[in-house]
Amino acid sequence: MIAHGYKPGSCITLLAATFCPMSASEIIGEIERLSPTEQVKVIEFAYRLDAERMLSGKELAALAQRMIDATDPAEKLRIREELTRGFYGGKGDA
Repeated sequence: MIAHGYKPGSCITLLAATFCPMSASEIIGEIERLSPTEQVKVIEFAYRLDAERMLSGKELAALAQRMIDATDPAEKLRIREELTRGFYGGKGDA
């Protein structure tokens, strides 16, 4: 829910917390200013998030088409595993 009177790029205060929504490019800029050690943590988080999320129907269909079009058996297998993970998500015994 967006607070009444909210303008993009401005901060809002709810209860005792202040939130300053940021665009992806602003977040990337902040990541670039982190130390290399902190950047590694962000990269690990991004990989984990990508591995755990379920793909949309459109994303699954695009992957399925890539698998059909692939000529290398190893690539087909890799895409098949990605499809399975994307359908079930990376959590549990999928």
